[in-house]
Amino acid sequence: ENFFKYMREEFLLDALVDYQVEPEDPTRSIPNPERRALDKLGKRLRTARARVARLFEQRRDVAKRVEVRDLGEQAVVKLATERKHLTDIIKMLAYQAESDLVALLRPHYPRVDQEGRTLLHELFAAAGDIHVSDRELHITLAPLSSPHRTHAAQALCETLDQTATFFPGSRLRIHFSVRPPPRIGLAFPGSPSARSSAHASVP
Repeated sequence: ENFFKYMREEFLLDALVDYQVEPEDPTRSIPNPERRALDKLGKRLRTARARVARLFEQRRDVAKRVEVRDLGEQAVVKLATERKHLTDIIKMLAYQAESDLVALLRPHYPRVDQEGRTLLHELFAAAGDIHVSDRELHITLAPLSSPHRTHAAQALCETLDQTATFFPGSRLRIHFSVRPPPRIGLAFPGSPSARSSAHASVP
């Protein structure tokens, strides 16, 4: 049956015998293609369930906990207890500081719940310039990936400036800012002054 089905579909075997056709009996029963497709899906599900059952059976014989020495060649690296406590404290403080920055960012960034920490990570990695004067340490960061993120970052910098924080070990007050994004686009390339100069130079 599969052979004749293949020959009929791929080589038009019936057309080699006769070029005339007659209407099919509409009441004749044939296998339902939709049911056949569901049967194939059911077969895959049964195979997957059988594999899950085997894995559960295998898991049943595996101990929940083992001693380090039983791992054999698998090396286990552990920090010294005091150093681990210190690194854990640093991680918790860093996370708390980041959470506080997210809270300060909330009034200025509508998608802070979805993208607040991502924006901060981009801000932490941004390039910038440092200018030191007699009383200030001025940090100017580069614009972020989009104008609305840049504006939010600038608002965060202004909020941080209100805390009047001094650089540790010095009398320099830290001042943060973000350079505004360049006013360049496909429709209007260049800054307004550059466009005015270009128009003025056209004869």
